Amino acid sequence: MYNAFKLVSLAVVTLTASGCMSPPVKWQYSVSEGSFDSSENSLLVEAVEDKRVLRNETKSMLSALPFVLWTTENDQAFDLNLAREGTKYQSTPVGELRFVATQNLLLSTAKELGHSRFFAPVFSHPSEVGPWKSDGSQHYTLKLMLNKLGFKKSHYSYGLGPCSFLLNAVGAPQKNVELDINWDLIVYNEDRKPVYKDSIVQRASFYDGWYYNLDAEQRALDEISFALHTSLQKLQQELSQ
Repeated sequence: MYNAFKLVSLAVVTLTASGCMSPPVKWQYSVSEGSFDSSENSLLVEAVEDKRVLRNETKSMLSALPFVLWTTENDQAFDLNLAREGTKYQSTPVGELRFVATQNLLLSTAKELGHSRFFAPVFSHPSEVGPWKSDGSQHYTLKLMLNKLGFKKSHYSYGLGPCSFLLNAVGAPQKNVELDINWDLIVYNEDRKPVYKDSIVQRASFYDGWYYNLDAEQRALDEISFALHTSLQKLQQELSQ
């Protein structure tokens, strides 16, 4: 009986510790192998236009209790630390997340389209375009407008306070992350007339815990990466026809 108790205790400690030692969350984007005919048409990937509502909120369910059931963070700009100054929010990147939406989406878009050679060359800053021009070529501009990219994170304590790890150890989730994606991808010709437009609206939910796979935030970032990859593949497919 004593040996069985020790075994169960060891399992609880091991499973609990595994939830505290997950690897750091980071943005991962792998470009696909080129499957489209190359061209001499150049492309400027403009800076991402961030149209999100910059507001992050936290609230607790049944906060009047000594031990709350869960705490919810509604982070509409989860990649930014927001500090209110007057009527506006000042933002700084969340360092431990290793992801800033406007930067990573811009660089990954330029990397993907540059690797595929569907546009050649691909620029990620207007100063790089300069006087470049090739006979018979056209110049396009791509704009990504970020309407929504938020996390709604629910941290579960089950009313047990610091003892909630007992339920986590037997498989109950530590938290849930709901991902909300909404962006527009627009390609303009040299006359600034849109020749392509696509809207991505997507929602997904991820639980975090040893039973559900750790790092709900990492899987949410991977989902954003996959959504970007899919939208860029669709863009090239449509324009190649």
